Amino acid sequence: MCLVSYSKKEQYSSKNKLNNFDNSPKWAYVEITSSCSHKCAWCYGGFNEDKQEYMSVEDFETLANKCVDIGIKQVTLSGGEPTEHPYFKEILAIACQHFTVNIATHGDWTEDFSGLLYLLGVKQVQFNYQGSKRHDGVHKVDSYQKQLESMKSVKKLGIDVVGTVTVGAYNLRDISDIFKELDTIGVSRLRVWEATGVGNKFRKELEAKQIFDHCTESAAKFGYTYIQSYDPIVEGDVGVKCLSLSKLYMYINSKCQVIYCGAVESELDKPFSDFKTDSPKEILTNYINYMDSKQRDKPYCAARSEE
Repeated sequence: MCLVSYSKKEQYSSKNKLNNFDNSPKWAYVEITSSCSHKCAWCYGGFNEDKQEYMSVEDFETLANKCVDIGIKQVTLSGGEPTEHPYFKEILAIACQHFTVNIATHGDWTEDFSGLLYLLGVKQVQFNYQGSKRHDGVHKVDSYQKQLESMKSVKKLGIDVVGTVTVGAYNLRDISDIFKELDTIGVSRLRVWEATGVGNKFRKELEAKQIFDHCTESAAKFGYTYIQSYDPIVEGDVGVKCLSLSKLYMYINSKCQVIYCGAVESELDKPFSDFKTDSPKEILTNYINYMDSKQRDKPYCAARSEE
């Protein structure tokens, strides 16, 4: 996903999935729904297009069991917006039985989920944060205050809170202000990714390196000097050159299909394995073979190669 994270501490929980990495996926990013009520114009996966796909509880349970067999240790529940799944609580409970669980969300919740997240042992909540100035305009929903309340509720219970900022030409000049707000909230990490995939147009004439260099400089002003990079052009204290190509990470869409990367538009309709029909051995073999077929002589971002 071309993610770069900045932390004040050298050690933090997300590095755990790199421990004992053996070139087999340890982290699954699962879209339990393609639906989202927000309409972010840069949306990389087209979740702002009124899609209505929901993974069934039964299919998720099958997926979870097969992920265990494959060796997955951490699962990020995402979408779309995962909390808008009608059976979010049931799916969350299953996930927490088997994995270290993170949630990727806009935070505009219909109810306060923080207590449930705490009781089930969710380790981290990643909030799609665009800052007080632009949030409602970007999301096309009057929701900033509700997001802020959700972040504070989760933080109060001791759950790790991360601010994920999508960065492009439209908000680059606001990054320092956005990071300052997140630091005031008390996030453990600032997480950024430049608008790749469907969102490429929001970078306009900016190079990805310009965006990341500016973010790195701005993060350092607030003490976030340790860098974990999943991007081929950013050197970090710890990192891999591409989540997909590293074989650390498996992207699973709401149909239970494995795809290369959710930020690569040309790959969204090219699943190469299916958790509903394939065995764990078949899924892992298909995954390794597909990732091997995408290797090049040097690290690259497939989303940027489509520009």
